[in-house]
Amino acid sequence: MCETYEPLRMSPKEKNIDYHVLIAKVLAKEATKEEINIIDHWISASEDNKKLFEEYKSLIMAVDMEKEARDIDLDKEWAIMKSRMDTLNVKKISPSIKSGYHLSSLRMNYAAAAAMVFIVVFFGLKFIRSLNSIEFTTGALAEQIFLPDSSKVNLNAHSSIVYPRKFSKNERKISFKGEAYFEVTYDPEKMFSINTDEVLIEVLGTSFNLNAYKHLENIELVVNTGKVALRSLKKESERVILEAGNKGVYSKKDGKLSGSLNTDINFLSWKTRKLVFINEEFGNIIHTLGNVYQKEIVILNEDLIPCRVTTTFDQLSFDTVLRILEATLELEVEEKESVIYIDGPGC
Repeated sequence: MCETYEPLRMSPKEKNIDYHVLIAKVLAKEATKEEINIIDHWISASEDNKKLFEEYKSLIMAVDMEKEARDIDLDKEWAIMKSRMDTLNVKKISPSIKSGYHLSSLRMNYAAAAAMVFIVVFFGLKFIRSLNSIEFTTGALAEQIFLPDSSKVNLNAHSSIVYPRKFSKNERKISFKGEAYFEVTYDPEKMFSINTDEVLIEVLGTSFNLNAYKHLENIELVVNTGKVALRSLKKESERVILEAGNKGVYSKKDGKLSGSLNTDINFLSWKTRKLVFINEEFGNIIHTLGNVYQKEIVILNEDLIPCRVTTTFDQLSFDTVLRILEATLELEVEEKESVIYIDGPGC
């Protein structure tokens, strides 16, 4: 027996509504009163529609607004939803508009349902994030931002940070990838912590440089002022306490933590653009230049690597630095497809 519904009068504008997006907007609480009325009418049209809407509503509500929003597994959620839809046996989600603009049953097939899951999840999570957190990502240039507690962060190129619009009463938590110099505002009542997926950094108020690029083998932290705790997330019992002048290293390969005196005087060169080399091997100089200027540099003649150089570069462009080294060591420099190749007779 066919179900009958209260007819829904629709304007010409409503005929072109994308119902997938409309339901997503309602779940994200961004729909207008008119759009809410349309979906309310659809929900009341059948028990299946109501159950299906509640399933999607549960999916969004299940997302933790602080943590899980960034870690949601869409494949897992879709598998759960597909299983539930098998039980409901729903078939279609596009409105059938008859003469007089009557709205008949709205149901789902799997393809449309899959599209709906992704639209709702992405649209909803984007909305949640915009309300509760900020994600800032740098491009090819370094940039500076201030956190809600006035802590200052200088981010190197291709780095990203996620932080709440307002820190909680008891703690200050952020997530980070890439490299940055942190100047954390002192607050003895609120621990400041940074999560990099592999390690957790905990401080009350200090300044330090954190290098946690995903492509690097190690995560390195150099403390400039204050005291910092560096903890492994894989082995929570392992941690090192670092004071000013110390360097902490976490090996991604074996998960080991170590601490020592920092001997790298150029650890902040990416920020200051000042590089000082004192009787330094050419190979180490090239490695540092690649990190500071975000360049891929290849030394073709290995005899160049042990050559010793003493020099200072202060606020110079990469091309200028390269020309100086080129003249000093009689180098041959060639660039192909954004890769710098260096050759020469050695020393």
